[in-house]
Amino acid sequence: MALNVRFGLSGIENSPGYMVGVLFRTPSPIVFDILYHRVNSEDYDTFSVLYTGMETQLVYNLPLQLMLGAQAAFPREDGRSTLAGWGFGLLGGYSFGDRIGIALDYRLVWIRSLPLQRGEMRVSWSSAPVKFFIGCSFLRNNIGDHIFDPCAGLEIFF
Repeated sequence: MALNVRFGLSGIENSPGYMVGVLFRTPSPIVFDILYHRVNSEDYDTFSVLYTGMETQLVYNLPLQLMLGAQAAFPREDGRSTLAGWGFGLLGGYSFGDRIGIALDYRLVWIRSLPLQRGEMRVSWSSAPVKFFIGCSFLRNNIGDHIFDPCAGLEIFF
């Protein structure tokens, strides 16, 4: 069993946002995850997206890890009601051995039959049980509007 807790900051045009994620690995290949992403922007309405998922580890116990599974998403713009949607998520990572690694997180969900995509790529340096990361994330809605924002943070794993 393993538990990873991640906290990161993201920024769009001097408007800081944040991300909080929890990944719980069971003794079986089943993984549960929760990700909350808050986006603050001067150009867009402030909003947040909560993702919950259950993935299966396709590759594990190697430098490469790969997980694929179902996702539920709950986007909410400030002052509006929360929506819900379903889709899938793909999570992966590779450890280079010298405490350096990369990670990929991609989620595609349909909200009222319209796609919402979220991706994140991180480069990290770890010294157990702490991992520091920097990267970039993006959100893309159904009409092609997208937000790219740099992110950096800290992950603790047990």
